[in-house]
Amino acid sequence: MNNQRAGCGKYPKRVQVLQNFSAFICLLLGIFAFYATNASAAQLFWDAGNTNNGASIDAGSGAWDIDTTTNINWNNGSGNVSWTQTSTTAALNGAVFTGPDAAAGTYQITLDGTTVAYTNLQILANGYYFNGPGSMFQASQGNLFVADGKSVTFSNNFAVNNNAMGWTLGTSGAASVLTYLGNLSAPGCQITFSSTNGSTFWLAGANGPSVVCINADVRQTNGPFTTGGFSIARPGFTPNFQPTAGATNAHFGRFKHGHDFEHLNPDGARQQSTRHCKYTKRRHGEFWFRE
Repeated sequence: MNNQRAGCGKYPKRVQVLQNFSAFICLLLGIFAFYATNASAAQLFWDAGNTNNGASIDAGSGAWDIDTTTNINWNNGSGNVSWTQTSTTAALNGAVFTGPDAAAGTYQITLDGTTVAYTNLQILANGYYFNGPGSMFQASQGNLFVADGKSVTFSNNFAVNNNAMGWTLGTSGAASVLTYLGNLSAPGCQITFSSTNGSTFWLAGANGPSVVCINADVRQTNGPFTTGGFSIARPGFTPNFQPTAGATNAHFGRFKHGHDFEHLNPDGARQQSTRHCKYTKRRHGEFWFRE
């Protein structure tokens, strides 16, 4: 009887070990599934300049839409294809815009249909200008990146996605410029503006992110900027979109509205506000809102 009891006393431990092992296997499967899902997103290259020369990429003006019957302005590395997405809020592909460099506005990208959704977007050459009437949807955790020394203008709107996403300018080379003339729709998004090489974001629309983190030089030259949470010179939301995340020089922020602006030290200052940002006042290490 005592042996039976002793034996029975061991089984729960074995069961517990099996349960722990099973939980570990489930965790691994979940991680593998996550990476498999993200790895499945294709990177398509804008190829409107010539859609009939195989894997060659030729920049040019054209329409970006979800027409799968006649529009094959994208290249998957072997030939031209149409842009596909699950829906206007569920992206399947990343978008890459390459050169050669050209004068501003040379490559006119017209969003002429419904909202296009992308996982990430890369601008690797000068000369691109994006315009409506359609809009863009950037996937959660996605990033819009402009390479060193490149400039781009967006005049289209961005559809609401109230989740973390990033806009990043450059890494460590020549400064980049992103001009945004459209609207970040309210209640907007949780956006991080990032740069570590002196690049500048120019905003001129009616922008209403729910919360915003500024780790770059951001200048609102026209229109209102309304947000429920304002963070400057902080790491931002998950994931961290800073090109040199964690480095001292990554914790820098500047926001300019009209003719007044603020400037922070690398140690960073933070201000949460639900006020409408009419203008700001410069003061060392602080950010003030005025109504």
